[in-house]
Amino acid sequence: MVSQKVKELYPNAQVEGKAIPGGSGAMEVTVTVGEKSQKIWSKLGGDSRIDQNALAELTKRLQQFVDSS
Repeated sequence: MVSQKVKELYPNAQVEGKAIPGGSGAMEVTVTVGEKSQKIWSKLGGDSRIDQNALAELTKRLQQFVDSS
């Protein structure tokens, strides 16, 4: 769901998934623009699982980061 939304907003984006050892559904999203990277979502850090409501918030964070880069 997340990678599909990223590709919808930024068709040239490279999306990569990595398993977190020992994790079960512990998803983190890190965005890199040029030399600048930022973790914009972390279930381990207290963010919720990704559902439609959370996807709207994640999209907002993504756009804010890209716009500020």
